[in-house]
Amino acid sequence: MQPEDPLKTRYELLHNHLDEKARRMWLGAEAIAHGKGGISYVSRITGVTRNTISRGCLDLRQNTENVTDSQSKRIRKEGGGRKPLSVSNEMLVKDMEPKHRMT
Repeated sequence: MQPEDPLKTRYELLHNHLDEKARRMWLGAEAIAHGKGGISYVSRITGVTRNTISRGCLDLRQNTENVTDSQSKRIRKEGGGRKPLSVSNEMLVKDMEPKHRMT
């Protein structure tokens, strides 16, 4: 039996305790520390997509800690995430309005 990779052990211990951004940046730091082929290595060990890890590397290199106060507590960019159904489906609101009964 081969010993478990230390990165896998760290990932299993930490990933549930990190928010999306912290997890991405930590994985990016691991990839950068590993050197050439680091993104592929981290992806293979953790099962996280290469795009997520690459974004973490980019976040670290751009020093995203120097953001304005209004953005500092945000995980996602302003306007990110799923739009409310009332915005994406205008008929939904109309269909849910009570119909007037004619008696």
